[in-house]
Amino acid sequence: MIKCFLLCVYLLLVGCNKPKNVFVHNDPLKEVMAKKQEIKDEQIIIEKDTLVEKFHLYYKFINLDDSAIKKKGTLYNDEEVLLEYSNRMIKIRLEFEGKLIFSKTIRKEDFSSIIPPKEIQRYQLWNFDVENATDENIIFSFNVCIPDTDDCYSILYIVDRTGDTEMHEEIVEWED
Repeated sequence: MIKCFLLCVYLLLVGCNKPKNVFVHNDPLKEVMAKKQEIKDEQIIIEKDTLVEKFHLYYKFINLDDSAIKKKGTLYNDEEVLLEYSNRMIKIRLEFEGKLIFSKTIRKEDFSSIIPPKEIQRYQLWNFDVENATDENIIFSFNVCIPDTDDCYSILYIVDRTGDTEMHEEIVEWED
């Protein structure tokens, strides 16, 4: 019995000691999980993993910790308050027929060719959706707005099956 106990202790000690000449290889899954921990769950607005036609889409719509947009507001009793709005970003990973074609973190600054650079700091990445998908491309719809207003840019972001992209402002006509 004592021999058995000593043998178990010896095997435990030998098993816990790491040999000196062992190559340590980085586990990709462990790295992905570590990066996942960088973003707290309460910051994720939407997280989705879905198939759209022949596209496999994974995205996270994330509130950042900064309060970059600040503006004054007035309460019902005429008291003025300072309103703060976080910046947001969207992390997108897109595969077509099992092949990675697009992986990007999109922020409001990515639309500086559409939104005047002097104005962009007043805006927030407000909404994201899949507008349409075919065998040739997938079209994302972004809304970038000044918080608590109807002042928005609607932007179509097209990714084709090879990963090439283009974007343009969508003109929205309102009916009276």
